[in-house]
Amino acid sequence: MKLNRIIVCGCFLLSAPLINAQTKLLSLEDAILKARKELAPENRKSLQWIKDSDAYTYILGEDSLQELIKAYPDRDKTEKIISLEDLNKRLGTAKKLRSFPRIKWLGSEQFLFHHDNKDWIWHKRSVDSLLTYPKEAANFDFEPVKRQMAFTLKHNLYYSTGSGQPVPVTSDSIAGIVNGQAVHRYEFGIFKGTFWSPKGRYLAFYRKDESMVTDYPLVSIDKLPASSDNIKYPMAGGKSHHVRLGVFDISSQRTVFLQTAGPKDQYLTNICWDPSEKFIYVAVLNRDQNLLKFQQFETATGKFVATLFEEYDNQYVEPEKPAVFLKTKADQFLWFSERDGYMHLYHYQTDGKLIRQIT
Repeated sequence: MKLNRIIVCGCFLLSAPLINAQTKLLSLEDAILKARKELAPENRKSLQWIKDSDAYTYILGEDSLQELIKAYPDRDKTEKIISLEDLNKRLGTAKKLRSFPRIKWLGSEQFLFHHDNKDWIWHKRSVDSLLTYPKEAANFDFEPVKRQMAFTLKHNLYYSTGSGQPVPVTSDSIAGIVNGQAVHRYEFGIFKGTFWSPKGRYLAFYRKDESMVTDYPLVSIDKLPASSDNIKYPMAGGKSHHVRLGVFDISSQRTVFLQTAGPKDQYLTNICWDPSEKFIYVAVLNRDQNLLKFQQFETATGKFVATLFEEYDNQYVEPEKPAVFLKTKADQFLWFSERDGYMHLYHYQTDGKLIRQIT
């Protein structure tokens, strides 16, 4: 009995600091200044799978000491692929990188990155430049199968294959029309404005008309006296921009627009393709943000095919990720949803039938 009491007392003493730590109140200063440091959840920078491999990579370290690390889900051992210092040495006379660039794996032994208005490909023994762009180019989106790059110049969309001049996809000159850029204020998982098809035959893109949106002045203090720059910003209760989704056929050089029904200011989100490229899928969200329709469209014509399913919530529906089609079963896909209050994965068929809830 005495031994049991000693064990219980010892456990209590060991747990006391933990109890105190759990009940400690955060100061406002800690909550703000430490939110991205001491109190931030641990994560892996630039985490992604290596193409055609079961391994994944992430960035380790800070600033000039960063390294690209390779790891496996079923092993504890990791290995360094290349450091930022070594990558800069291989760039030769090109402008040096201050931090590790965002990379895209093209195969098990090469990745692509954009730097100093050029595309570069890293191999185990060298770093070679691939494409060069005008200094004003932005919003780069690389297609790995045919090695095409979509990008924007001002408010129009272009693509390049590395041979000859960039090819224009749009040629709008009307003020307020923007092509190939993110829309809806980066809401609902939207972070870019172009979407290559799996085999590189088509390029889907956002076309935004913000001519009806009021100007909002931003004061620039870079120069004296200060100046005012106007941007389009929809204030609460004001008019919002209208969005359409175009599909550009690389071979015919023609664009069709998806025939979406509903108000022009609704949200078109979570764009994805089926593996055959015959269909493109869009999560159409109403302006009240409480009704989502996951819809299928025909690539060649832009015609509406079907609504696979709907999600409704009295308060709020927030689609954040596009559907993920299965490589082994082209007529099935995974869908992320918070329909029950928690983010879960759902397994669907392309006829809209729910196979099962996975998580």
